Amino acid sequence: MGQLVYTFVEEQQAAGIYTVDWRGIDAAGRSVPSGVYIVRLQAGSFSQARKLALVK
Repeated sequence: MGQLVYTFVEEQQAAGIYTVDWRGIDAAGRSVPSGVYIVRLQAGSFSQARKLALVK
């Protein structure tokens, strides 16, 4: 539906390798339904989007 569900990190970080863990909740802490979600990574001028399938 094109709505923002959750923001993992919204701050500047030093270069390195990071991981994030999403437990299938939205920004308000409510459980989201199974489905296909778009995950977008932005770093400086770099931006990449991938599909993520959440299956419960």
